[in-house]
Amino acid sequence: MRTVYAQSSDIRSRSWLTYRRDMKRKAIAELEILPLLEKVLKERQGDDGLRVMKHGGDAELWFQSSGRGVTGAPDYLARWGDGKSRIYEFQLAEETEKLKFFDFKISKVGKKKPGKPRVPYADREFFYVIKDKAQYAFITPQWIHDNGPEGRVSAWGNRDAYRVPRRRFSPMLMDGGKDLKEVVAIVDDKNYLLEFQAKFLEREKRELSRELLQVVDEERLLTIVPRTLVWSNKSSHSC
Repeated sequence: MRTVYAQSSDIRSRSWLTYRRDMKRKAIAELEILPLLEKVLKERQGDDGLRVMKHGGDAELWFQSSGRGVTGAPDYLARWGDGKSRIYEFQLAEETEKLKFFDFKISKVGKKKPGKPRVPYADREFFYVIKDKAQYAFITPQWIHDNGPEGRVSAWGNRDAYRVPRRRFSPMLMDGGKDLKEVVAIVDDKNYLLEFQAKFLEREKRELSRELLQVVDEERLLTIVPRTLVWSNKSSHSC
C-alpha cells in the first residue's frame, strides 16, 4: 500500500530519513503535551467529564504499521460530558529569545472560498507552547487574523503566513510552571534518544552507499531479495 507522508513542499529540502526523524519529533511533542493540555483545560473550563485525544489523520501516527499518513487536520479534540467539543491546533517554539514574529500557517487559521475573503475558523483554538520559557497561550484564529498581517516566512520556504509581532503576542503568554517544565524535560530526553537513533541510521546509510558504489565499480552481480517476499527464483532481482 502506498503511504502518503505529506505534501511535497514539506519534504522538498529534506531526505526521507530526515523527514521521518522530524515527524517523530512532532509526534513526541504532541503525545507528551496531551495530558498537560487536558489538565489546563480542566482548570480553565471545568472538568465535566473532559477528555482530550489526538484528532484527524495524526491519531494514527504515520510511522506505525497502519500506513496512514499525517494530514492537515487539527492536532487535538476535546470533548466534555455535556456533548460540547472543541478542536485544538498545537504549535511549539523551541527558542524565542530572538524572535520578532510568531508565525501561523494561513491554511490553519482560516478557510478561503473562491472569490471570497478568508474567514477565520470559529471551532478551534491554538495551543501555543514556548519551550525555552515554559510558557503557553490559547489563541483564537480570529485573534491571529486581526493581529498578524500576512507576510513571507523565509524559514518556511518563503510561504505566506500570519505574522504576529512579538509585542502583541507576549501579553497572551502564561507561565506553565512545574508541570510544563517537566513535560519539556521529557520531550528533550526522548529527542536525545531519537537523535542517537538518527545518527546510527545515517552511519548505516553511508556504509551501505559505500558498499554499493564498490559493487558498481567492480561490476559485480548484485541480487536484492525483499524480506517480505517468500524466496523463489522469481522473487530476486539482479542488476
